[in-house]
Amino acid sequence: RSLLCNMAVVDRARAAYHDANYKLSVTLYEECLATMEPSTEIYLDYAEALVQCGRLLDSLDVYSLCSRYTVVSSDRLRHVVSTFMELVTARGQGCEDPVCGGLGCGLCEGVLVQPVTLVCGHTFCAACLVRDGTQQCAKCGLRLGRTLETNVLVKKVVEKWFQTEIRAARLREEGNRLCQNNKFEEAIAKYDQALELAPSHLVHSNRSHTLYRLNRLQGALEAADAAIKLRPHWVKGHYRRAVVMSAMGQHEEAFVSFALCVALDNNGEIMRNELTRSLKRLLVPSSSGRRLCVKTRWNSPYFSPSHFLPTVNSSDCEDNSSGEDEYQMQKKTIPKVQANRRLHKVFDRILQEVGRLKKLERKPVELQIDHKAVDPTDFDCILCCRTLWQPVTTPCGHSYCVMCLERSLDYSTSCPLCMTSLTNFVGSDTKSVTRWLEEALMVGLPEIYSTRLLSYRQEIDELERSTEVPVFVCTTAFPTVPCPLFIYEPRYRGMIRRCVESGTRQFAISACTVPTKQNASSNTT
Repeated sequence: RSLLCNMAVVDRARAAYHDANYKLSVTLYEECLATMEPSTEIYLDYAEALVQCGRLLDSLDVYSLCSRYTVVSSDRLRHVVSTFMELVTARGQGCEDPVCGGLGCGLCEGVLVQPVTLVCGHTFCAACLVRDGTQQCAKCGLRLGRTLETNVLVKKVVEKWFQTEIRAARLREEGNRLCQNNKFEEAIAKYDQALELAPSHLVHSNRSHTLYRLNRLQGALEAADAAIKLRPHWVKGHYRRAVVMSAMGQHEEAFVSFALCVALDNNGEIMRNELTRSLKRLLVPSSSGRRLCVKTRWNSPYFSPSHFLPTVNSSDCEDNSSGEDEYQMQKKTIPKVQANRRLHKVFDRILQEVGRLKKLERKPVELQIDHKAVDPTDFDCILCCRTLWQPVTTPCGHSYCVMCLERSLDYSTSCPLCMTSLTNFVGSDTKSVTRWLEEALMVGLPEIYSTRLLSYRQEIDELERSTEVPVFVCTTAFPTVPCPLFIYEPRYRGMIRRCVESGTRQFAISACTVPTKQNASSNTT
């Protein structure tokens, strides 16, 4: 009768869980555990209810207990891993690695190789955009365009200003190709040459991966640590370290590193799968690789050892018992849940490491400019023959002052340099400034940038102080009566643009006073 009552309580607990009444479910499971010797199946159900109640550490204690007797499936750990990721992500708010704001790539944070400027104005390496695969800008989230053409001016400036870094990047690319062809020793030689030219977290990371492929784990760990030292907030460095630690059997260290990856960049399913595998290894008792044989006196689907005995054979038992006959004679039950201090320490350490990362100052990659190679004429606009101001980049990869380009597009919808059609570009509402070029002007040519800024402000001031009112020859307009304007003539486009830029946003409309049809048609739009 007591057994039937306990079975009824278990059914009520499971029903409460399915009804999302998790607190009641936990209470009912705890009532059962206090009065019976349950199977691992009930313990696992109890652990899932604890997770839903936010009792993460308590659930890990239960999973740890169950892992001593059976293999806990990845599906069983799905909720606890997801909850853990949410917690670490919340704690890690503010410690994410900022997308590089200097003169490096916003994805790899190294020197730009084959730079591509998106329609939003942000610039990345072409290979990084392909590898990223998200089809959107890493900084602002804007979707990528159909074509990714190299920014001609940025490429030219980068190759002049950062010659050493470019040579090192090319050596790294050669090493990557050798690694893909399984020529690991030759790849390491290329990486070593690149590090002699310019130490880089990217080279250390790729070197770590190559050494890992060679099963030289200690060297791989040292390279991963070197990458983390250079860029503490770079998620890939911590990922490299986690993979190596897992291969070395140091599952606690691997779990901590994977958790830091989540805090820095919660990469969905990839990190979820890695954390699940790492947690499964971590749950297995460290004192012995064997699981315990469990024998209970119950014979029911709720309390029977049938849930865990099929995964255990006689060679896996601590006492090397013979199995079924001894099971009939002895009565050994699953002990009560106890706090797993090892797991608790790992959990506390993760939170401490996340807090440490949040306190570290985050800086963009600082590339050393070769000031002897800085040439002001590189930044001259070919349309106005002055230093670029608010430079924009066309889809074909050429850069102009935004005002110069818009005036040029009033007369022709082709690129002034390569004559590529810019019909779609003309129709865009806003043309975003190429941030890299503006940053390069401010850092590499600060005096010229200041002078150009001053001249631009003077031009705007002159427009604002002007007493002249532009006239739009069209038709008679009356107050409160809508008067649609179809502006397609270049002279009127320029006039409206100057009205907007000056800030007055005022112009006049005048009807043509010449009665002839020929003159009227020539003066209207």
